[in-house]
Amino acid sequence: MTSPKIPYPELKSSRLDFPEAPTPNPHLLSSRAEKVEHMVLEFDVEVLDAVFNKPGRYFIKMTIQSLATKDYSQILLRKWPAETYYRDYEALTSVATQKGSENEPELSAFEDKKFTFRLPEGFCKHDRNHDVYLLLEAFSLPSDMNGSGQKCGEGKVAIYPRTNAPRTNYIAAPGEDMYRHTQVVSLLRTTGSRPDKAEMHCGRMRCQFALREYDGNEEKKKRQKEEEKRKRLEEQKRKEEAEKKKNALKNKDLANPFQARPKVARTPIQGEPTRPATPPQPAKAPSPTPEWQDNMSVNLPITPSPTPFQDNRKSTDSPLPEYDKSTYTANAAWRHTARPGHQQVDVIFHGANNLPLATGKKVPQPFATIKTHLDARMGFKARSKTHAVVKPTNAPSWEEMVTMELKDHEARQEALTMAVCDGITRDELVNFSIPFSHLQPFHQYHVELNLPASGKQPGSKMYASITRKLSNLPKDSSSPNYLGLEVFLRAVKLPLQSPVGPLIAVARIVPDYYNYKSDNLLSQPRAAGVSMSRVTFPDPHPLTFSVEGRSRHGYPQLSLPGRPEQQPRWNHPYMFCDEKDKATMFTPSAALVIEYYVANSAMTDDFWKIQSPVGFSSLLLDQKVYKQLNQEKAKMGLRVENVPIMGSDLRSSDATPAYIGMVLKLITTDQPESMVAMSNLDNLPLMEMTNGQAHRAASPRTPDVLQIKTPSPPPPTPPAPAQEEKEEGMAPGMYLQRIEKWPAPIKDGEMPPYEAVESILPEYQYIFVDPNQEDTDRSPKPPAPSRFVRAPDRRGATTGPTTAGTSDLDQTHMSVLDQQMRDLENYRTAVQRMGQDILTLRQQVRTLEGDNSKLRLNANQYESNSKLLIDSQDLERLAKPEILSRYVSLRQKLASQTSELKDYKTKVQKLQNELIKKNDKEKDYLRMSHAHASQQELLQRLQDKVQKLRKLEDTCRKQEKVIEKMEAVLHRLRREKSNKGMNSDMNNVLAEENARLRQQLEDLKDQLSKAGVGGGEDMEKLELYQALERAEGRIMSLEKQLQENARSWGKERADMNIRMNEAEHGFGRSGGLVLHDYPVVDAAYNKTFGTAPSRLGPLLR
Repeated sequence: MTSPKIPYPELKSSRLDFPEAPTPNPHLLSSRAEKVEHMVLEFDVEVLDAVFNKPGRYFIKMTIQSLATKDYSQILLRKWPAETYYRDYEALTSVATQKGSENEPELSAFEDKKFTFRLPEGFCKHDRNHDVYLLLEAFSLPSDMNGSGQKCGEGKVAIYPRTNAPRTNYIAAPGEDMYRHTQVVSLLRTTGSRPDKAEMHCGRMRCQFALREYDGNEEKKKRQKEEEKRKRLEEQKRKEEAEKKKNALKNKDLANPFQARPKVARTPIQGEPTRPATPPQPAKAPSPTPEWQDNMSVNLPITPSPTPFQDNRKSTDSPLPEYDKSTYTANAAWRHTARPGHQQVDVIFHGANNLPLATGKKVPQPFATIKTHLDARMGFKARSKTHAVVKPTNAPSWEEMVTMELKDHEARQEALTMAVCDGITRDELVNFSIPFSHLQPFHQYHVELNLPASGKQPGSKMYASITRKLSNLPKDSSSPNYLGLEVFLRAVKLPLQSPVGPLIAVARIVPDYYNYKSDNLLSQPRAAGVSMSRVTFPDPHPLTFSVEGRSRHGYPQLSLPGRPEQQPRWNHPYMFCDEKDKATMFTPSAALVIEYYVANSAMTDDFWKIQSPVGFSSLLLDQKVYKQLNQEKAKMGLRVENVPIMGSDLRSSDATPAYIGMVLKLITTDQPESMVAMSNLDNLPLMEMTNGQAHRAASPRTPDVLQIKTPSPPPPTPPAPAQEEKEEGMAPGMYLQRIEKWPAPIKDGEMPPYEAVESILPEYQYIFVDPNQEDTDRSPKPPAPSRFVRAPDRRGATTGPTTAGTSDLDQTHMSVLDQQMRDLENYRTAVQRMGQDILTLRQQVRTLEGDNSKLRLNANQYESNSKLLIDSQDLERLAKPEILSRYVSLRQKLASQTSELKDYKTKVQKLQNELIKKNDKEKDYLRMSHAHASQQELLQRLQDKVQKLRKLEDTCRKQEKVIEKMEAVLHRLRREKSNKGMNSDMNNVLAEENARLRQQLEDLKDQLSKAGVGGGEDMEKLELYQALERAEGRIMSLEKQLQENARSWGKERADMNIRMNEAEHGFGRSGGLVLHDYPVVDAAYNKTFGTAPSRLGPLLR
């Protein structure tokens, strides 16, 4: 096909008149180019016009791509003329219509044509390994507006670094363009296989590109102006509301409260037709079950829905395009844990009901979004969103999974905001906010979010499954060797004969499989294994999100529906890392149970609830499974094939039971990689199943009916074909039929029954088909074979067919016994051979282990020797100059190490000397401290004695005063008595008393004198000690003075000797030459360490 004539006459060059910057210093350019890595850049794209080969409807998808970076979560996107940025690295233009013919097309213009990508710091680097480019993809839409877009061509534009004109201006200031140019981008399409591929031209588009450094200061100023403007508007609005309230109160006071206002009916205008009364609407039938993946709900009741919200909140989000199928399955970017320093939230939106009407009382086309509470308050774009339903409804059903990531410090104070918006009017219908701190990590919540409405109207509800993920898996003491178990559910092996619809797989680990199976899976009807927890808004209680400490049925995890319904394919990963699951995971009764529910019957007009499962699969998780998962070959996982779907009528296309496949992987790292991105799952090793869990493909099941061959001759009639034999019945003879048994479950707290072992062992029943039945019975179908009959009665003989049957039975018994004896002999021979082989193998293993130990020892010795010595062959290969250079380097190294060793020895010697000196000083200090303590004790004792002496002296003085007063009294009494003429008896008594008192006084004087003598001796001792110390001090000063005199005399003598020698030998002495007065060793020592400690005085013990 020839290219059309493109009408681009005005574009003669691929560049605009952009002024070229003066050529700066190359070194300055290189330094500025290296700083690009630390810049936040903004890239503008504006699609001016486009032209395509064929007429039709087209839109353009723009994607930022990098060769080295795969994380695009930090890129922000602005869609002009809006001023807000939201996290996205893809942009979509509006749909434009290509008019004209193929030979003379017309230019197409897009309405949404200008976008700005803000690239984070470190995204662009100045090297060839970090090329950043813009991928432009053109999609054509069908004319009927029902199908999805189809890619028709693509083109690439280099963003940074640029090698062609115009070059990047590195000296541009922040906010100025580093380059700006207009370029015609050719849209090419690749056809054919890779060896013979050919590129076909499908159109061109003229775009304008610009790159600049993000100016944060300008952005801050702009935000400050907007904030000031918003504050002014709020202040003005607050004043207006206050004025309105004031006027309302004034009008209320002026109104007459006793006069009721009559209700006025509207009078119709003359000529206007009267509106007939609205007839009662008939009750509508419930909506049919929507088809999978079309998100459609029809014939839903509209009248019970609540009125629209009064605030009329508008959303800046738009639903996910139809061609984007990333929310229907777990894509390659799926992670079991968040990135380091981040947290992740996965939400599966099931559905909603009782949604309010949109603007104009229209039924909405809802879609769901998730964002943080701060993003919702600031009006930012949603971080993830779903598709909008195809037809308007108040009870949508999505079954899509969205993901959001945020940093750790944001999650501590942020909340998860889930909103439902209208895809037509962009109205925000309802929203629910849950703080991240309420959600327990790595637990999947199944919640019914309820927002009550005012009055009797039913509230709006949303149904979702929420999982919060941290950057590391939790470590528990119950499972020190592993952190979790990953189960990757793949698909049904073969197409189903009668599909029932898309299937939701619910996986769980149950600690007691047999009781769970008997109570929930074998009962009819089966109970639903998932219940929705009701959460009431706007203020949910934190205890609503508490997790049950112990669950007998495990913690269920839901998947997205498997599609197509003819052969469901899930490719969904499960992660079981709860502490309770890990504690009971690999126990004898633990098992992995996967239940299958029909997705079409989950969402109804009133609620979302999964009904009874249509089937289940189970896998025992015992120690054998754990040992296989813990092997080295199972590091990437083990495949489990042909797991049957039990308890259902689902059959494969070949009339066999339906089977599924899965992959199990034991998680031992706290940041595991998911198996979603793996493309070679079929190359993984296969798990070896035992105890009735063998693969159907590997070992076919034993037939239910086995024929026992007898030695009787075959009948003369020719054998019928196998198909006819299966249709008409079994041939005459002996058969063994297997009886199916189920192991009886053991309830908690009960003992096993007496027939527990018998219920496990297989059992067969004998069937005998009489050969004479075919002769006597001519009916088209023989009767059903009967069980083996008893032996004939001994009391009477039987005749006819009974005798023949007895003889045949004896022959059959003998043939069975002979066959069993031969089989037993063969088994014995095989067991003996196996025993001999086992002994031989054990001996070989011992020999090999001994050889291996010797080889390891020799290898270790060789490695140690090779490290110390140089092989002679290596020396032969070296040249003489190289050997000399090695010798010189070794010698220099040895000399340096020897000098270092000497330095270290000197330092050690110095430190030892200092340590000895410090030890000596410590000893002197201890001795002086002991002497000081003893002196303190002596001084304390002497001070106590002095205090006692002072008290005795005071007592003596007081007694002397008392005695003097008593003598004065006695003299006065004598004078009075003498004057009065008292008798002599009284005088005698007084005289005796006086003598007695005098005697006591003399005794006190004697005691005082004795005490005075003892205290005098102590005082004399103290005075003597003080004199002794003064004498010793004088002696030490004299000794020191004598030493100094001797030293000065020695200096003078040495000086005189030097002068005499110089005079004798004729040396002259100049005026500035000084050859004496050098410091001596003692003076240097005293200056460094101080003088020797003074002697201590004698101690008084």
